[in-house]
Amino acid sequence: MSLKEQMLKAGLITEKQARQVDHRQKVQTKKQGHAVKETRARESREEAQRQQREKQQRDRELMERQNQKRAGEEQVLGQKARQLTRLEKAYREGVLANWEGSRRYYYNNDGRVDFLMVSDETARKLEAGQAAIVRGPGSSPHPTILNAAALLVLREEEPGRVVTYHGA
Repeated sequence: MSLKEQMLKAGLITEKQARQVDHRQKVQTKKQGHAVKETRARESREEAQRQQREKQQRDRELMERQNQKRAGEEQVLGQKARQLTRLEKAYREGVLANWEGSRRYYYNNDGRVDFLMVSDETARKLEAGQAAIVRGPGSSPHPTILNAAALLVLREEEPGRVVTYHGA
């Protein structure tokens, strides 16, 4: 037996009062149901907004990393372009003109002895460290002779191209 039924039987409340209590409980339950639905909807909206903010933050961070990477790549490409320009200029200005001649100049070329036919003046420059034998630009297999100033740039940028140098 419920409390309501016991109170009716004891005469403490009337049938009308019992119905009123039932009605108030239904109304209150209905209001709570709406409140619960509204609370859940609000929480759902807040969760969706939070997830959207997090996604936007992740997207911003990703975009920033991509921009930094792109800037780094552009910097490297710019630096390589400057190196190539510097190297080409030094090579163009440093190549000795008319170095060919009738004298054989022997040099070590990756473990084997090779020679170039050079002039007497060019041989003196090579022996004094004022010039050097280097591999040609690009994939050219032919050696050429650069003056010491151009050689400094070449040694800094592409040391593997220097074949023989008797200077410091």
